[in-house]
Amino acid sequence: MAVTRSSNTSGIISNPSVISKLVTISGIDGTTPATHTLYTVPVGNSMVVVGVTVRVTAANTSSVSAQGSFGSNGTDLNNWSGIGTFGPYLINTGIYTTSTGFAIYSAGDIFKLKITTGGTATTQTLAVDVFGYLF
Repeated sequence: MAVTRSSNTSGIISNPSVISKLVTISGIDGTTPATHTLYTVPVGNSMVVVGVTVRVTAANTSSVSAQGSFGSNGTDLNNWSGIGTFGPYLINTGIYTTSTGFAIYSAGDIFKLKITTGGTATTQTLAVDVFGYLF
């Protein structure tokens, strides 16, 4: 399944001081450990991420959900949120959300999801919404 991106007005919000959904990335394979680019801070801006929501959009029964972290720091990618579990396992039965991060990202920084442990389902497809503001 292909990863798809949808963002509002190429990622630039009309009033940068208003919290909004910066981007939605869908089609992420939750069964495979990998790094996924979520949002690149536009030139001339800084970004504050205030929340991330992970939705399971397709899945079959599994005993373990995908786990991952968010950030932009080197290979760890955990300077916004440490490892969380993205479940429950079945489509539209639950949402993982967090707003515990406190990093400010500069122009050109790339905010990413790092899946550290893949889910054990044959299929576990995720969608990620990133909420925040630019200044």
